[in-house]
Amino acid sequence: MAQATIAQEQYFTPVDLRHSTHIASGYFGPNAMQVFDILDGSTDSTLRVEIAGDYHYGKYKDHTVSAFAKIKIPLFTKRVNLSVWWTAQEWYWSTTEKQQHSRVNPEYALHGHATGDIHITTDIQCLYERRWWPDITARIGIKTASSADYEKGRFFDNPAYFTDVTMGKTLVKGDKFFRSLKISAEVGFLCWQTETGRQNDAVMYGAQIKLNTQVFRIAATYSGYSGWEHDGDRPMTVKAQIAFPTQLKSDKVQRTITLEPYMEYLYGIRDYPYQQIRVALAASFDVLKKKRE
Repeated sequence: MAQATIAQEQYFTPVDLRHSTHIASGYFGPNAMQVFDILDGSTDSTLRVEIAGDYHYGKYKDHTVSAFAKIKIPLFTKRVNLSVWWTAQEWYWSTTEKQQHSRVNPEYALHGHATGDIHITTDIQCLYERRWWPDITARIGIKTASSADYEKGRFFDNPAYFTDVTMGKTLVKGDKFFRSLKISAEVGFLCWQTETGRQNDAVMYGAQIKLNTQVFRIAATYSGYSGWEHDGDRPMTVKAQIAFPTQLKSDKVQRTITLEPYMEYLYGIRDYPYQQIRVALAASFDVLKKKRE
């Protein structure tokens, strides 16, 4: 008799796959589930630390300013890297139109701040580039559910998992002003949990061309992922980057430090209603001993 009094909505019910969960990049803030940076087919032999400031301008005239940090650690060999990145804090200025699109309660304030998720990956160099072989890397990673302000449409309060393979091939090498021209391609798999007890699965993809010179490095990247709900979960982006690496050598410690200021511009083509400008500084430290390479 007691069971008969329980309301029907308190029971688990079959999920209607025709209905979108709206847990997707097209509905949330710019840092909720970004398209991940692709590798160029190679890992790093240096300890690399990055700090960055991001500005996002949204389709609905909303603004977001973010503090970003990333570290890449070689695990005793240049073949394996541990990468960790984090949107430490974002400050946002939303609009009524943005709240309506994101299905956010209009009683919430239009401006505020929130902490983002932590991403952790293991990057493995499977093959080194040779005459006919490209560089090949494999990566496996997770996104934590450590962010805030899910109800305000800023971050997913759900974990995600992904893996990908990237191949890169140097087309041209030089020893004068122009050093190298490299192309890369990525394919992978991404899944994340939703609020209805099901997960969204997506195919990751990307392509990149990178030019290195004595003075600067420029790169152009096309990348995205495609979920199966087809409602805000198929972000596609293009990105341009310019960097100015400078090497500093220390005879005292016999190590090389590379400082690399860089700028990026990203444009969301589909299901990522933002434009992004990033200003960053990266520092790379030669921490591996030559005999371990």
